[in-house]
Amino acid sequence: MEALELIAEATREASWTASSSGHDGTNDLLVSDVLGVNEFQVWFVSEQLAGTAIADAPDFAGRSLVKAHA
Repeated sequence: MEALELIAEATREASWTASSSGHDGTNDLLVSDVLGVNEFQVWFVSEQLAGTAIADAPDFAGRSLVKAHA
């Protein structure tokens, strides 16, 4: 988690620098492709660590996703 947070912080700083320098394409790339994916990874990992992921729900425990959607 710490590594993901460091990446997010560095990406935000780089995005601000790119934006203030007029590099809109670079800013868009950083925010959309890097930061967006990183924030999703932070959310996903934190859900898994907290045990609140959908697979941990009582209705899904012990069943495969194939059976759950059948």
